[in-house]
Amino acid sequence: MKQSFHRIFSIMRKKRTLLFSLKLAISIPLTWWVLSRVNIGDSAEKIENLDLSWGIPALICFLFIILIGGLRWYIFYRALSRTVSLDFLMKINFSATFLGQVLPAGIGSDAAKIWFLSRKERKLSVCISSVILDRLIGLASLLILIAIFIPISFTYISNEDAKYAIIIALVCGGLGFVFLLFLACLPNLFKNLKIIASIANHINFARKEGLSIKPVFFSLLLSFFLHLMAVLVVKFLANSIGLEIDFILCLALIPTVMLIATLPISLAGWGIREGAMVTAFSYVDIIPSEALALSVLFGLLTIIASTPGAITWILQTKLLKRNAN
Repeated sequence: MKQSFHRIFSIMRKKRTLLFSLKLAISIPLTWWVLSRVNIGDSAEKIENLDLSWGIPALICFLFIILIGGLRWYIFYRALSRTVSLDFLMKINFSATFLGQVLPAGIGSDAAKIWFLSRKERKLSVCISSVILDRLIGLASLLILIAIFIPISFTYISNEDAKYAIIIALVCGGLGFVFLLFLACLPNLFKNLKIIASIANHINFARKEGLSIKPVFFSLLLSFFLHLMAVLVVKFLANSIGLEIDFILCLALIPTVMLIATLPISLAGWGIREGAMVTAFSYVDIIPSEALALSVLFGLLTIIASTPGAITWILQTKLLKRNAN
């Protein structure tokens, strides 16, 4: 039994190392590409001269974003189980957000959520399914926002390639959503792969047990509010570095940037978010160095706002070690 456990752990560690290496291989070229297009000195100067009268409201908004995200997750968790409290899930959400940004292991905030929740929730399927549902509804709401604001986006963007890029991102996102939602319904030929079969089973369980009208409705409302708060954060951060951007313009561009940044192909979104932000704002005549400063500030703000989660994580780790002894 012990040898079997060590073998499984060894396989998981190798897979995690491979995933980290792949993400690193993507993040580094993306970061290099972004930095090659901007004046880093100008970006650093913008960040250094940050106006806290706008930075602090942005931080407060981001704290609310993490809280709203925790509440949305709890709605789906309650539809599946009632083992843990809202307070516990909120703490997990803060910790997972922090770890997803700072740990070099490439585990991601979702994996951290599942790990923390599994310490109290005995059913691993519930842990995984609640996170899957949370992700699916977040993606769905983001796609809806992009679709709604496409006409506004096109009034600001004259470049035809950029317009096609937004439409392609929306279509690909929609197809990806449908694929994830109905993965378990694919022919059995695809399920012969162990990883695909496992994902299909969890998505199928989540779809059957958690996708009822009430949790979906309330979680969608929370998701729209969460994304609008994220747009407001970008607006506040833009003001903090002296960058005058209309809120409507942010509303038109940021959801697409957020959609691209959610792709699990880089470390905590670093690199891909900066590339998307610089590219998106370049179509509305925003200087690349200013767009880069804005994106970096958004990433740093994520870490700062989730710092309470770091404290919770450290305290929990010490408590577990004490109990083990």
